[in-house]
Amino acid sequence: MTKRLVAFLRDMPVVPILVIVLIYFSLTTKGFFSPLGMQSILRDSSVLMVAAVGATMVFLIGGIDLTVGSMIACSGVASALVMRDTQNIFLGILVGVITGVIVGAVNGWFIGYWGLSPFIFTLAMLLVVRAMAFMIAAVSAGGGS
Repeated sequence: MTKRLVAFLRDMPVVPILVIVLIYFSLTTKGFFSPLGMQSILRDSSVLMVAAVGATMVFLIGGIDLTVGSMIACSGVASALVMRDTQNIFLGILVGVITGVIVGAVNGWFIGYWGLSPFIFTLAMLLVVRAMAFMIAAVSAGGGS
């Protein structure tokens, strides 16, 4: 029994930490395990779950993509801007998806076709895409030119 437990903890060290965190929040937060609490947690973390699935796929093929967070920010800002200006949620979602596809295609083209290092190129693109998100947000708020 102890050998199996030690092997489990060696292979899955995050599980005990997750259990401790769940116990802590269930004791300190009223309604943590209620249906509304679970719905709130799942809704708030859904974007991160989708991004984690995509990042996992990249890691499984031996690559790395550091632009994920900046891409989420840039796509979100672009989507919000379009939704605000057109009052069309579907067009906003489409713009967000297209923004992500363009950034992903640029990453893939430079890494795949030109053979650039995924770590270095996606690190550079992280900064470029983050700057784009800041510029779009500043212009849409009236703070830029």
